[in-house]
Amino acid sequence: MYKRIDFSKLEGLATYQDTLDFLQVSYREAISAIAKAFGSKVIVTGITDQGTTFSDGWVVIDGELMPFAGGLKTDRIVVEEISDTEIFNDGSIQTVYYTKRAKLGITGGFAFSDFVRVDTLSAISLGLKNLITAHNNLQAAFNTHTHSWNDITNKPSTFYPSGHRHDWNDIDNKPVNKILYAATHNCNRPGGKQDYIQTVYIPYTPVEYVVVGSLVGVSDYSYWQNDNNAFFTVRDKTSSYFSLVLQSVGKENMDLYFDYALISK
Repeated sequence: MYKRIDFSKLEGLATYQDTLDFLQVSYREAISAIAKAFGSKVIVTGITDQGTTFSDGWVVIDGELMPFAGGLKTDRIVVEEISDTEIFNDGSIQTVYYTKRAKLGITGGFAFSDFVRVDTLSAISLGLKNLITAHNNLQAAFNTHTHSWNDITNKPSTFYPSGHRHDWNDIDNKPVNKILYAATHNCNRPGGKQDYIQTVYIPYTPVEYVVVGSLVGVSDYSYWQNDNNAFFTVRDKTSSYFSLVLQSVGKENMDLYFDYALISK
């Protein structure tokens, strides 16, 4: 206690009215400080439901700890203060004893439903442990939780993917060979020259490829035989162009196109 009287001193300590008041103030202030930690309108112990009555107990009302006198059930709790007298040395009778308690009442006071029951510290500790365990179990279940597709409600009937692109190397199970690019090259040449090389430019192609193509004659029908006298080879393949080598059997004018496709190796 923050206040105390040292009764170990010998030679007789006289006890006066202020001595007893010192003792009373000491424990009253300490108990009041503890009671205020509970709050207001709190059932500390007892006051259990006995059917038609409530048992005795202890309550805190407005930060003051006091006994509760049980009795027939009502819906309100009131506070009463009982006083008593004492005869003094001068023969006078004065009121000096005061007892405050809570009890069940009909009017006034506080609604019984406003009171909150306080668990014991051990019960609070156990409740916190159970709460932590429940949280951990819920977190573990959430981390491993799955649903069958049929269990999902309100799912859309169709799905429209947004436009996007994929790098060729990111695609699984792609075909071994694919057409990278296809086009037509005009390889018309003037007559009188049997061998010549043309450069065919292509979009950037960073992979190895094969050129597959054919010569297409587009000369007027009067000279179609001229377009039949040529053959070709491909060389100098790079990522941006390849060379088309043409040779004609004769020296006649030819009007040729080269239809081709680039296929990945």
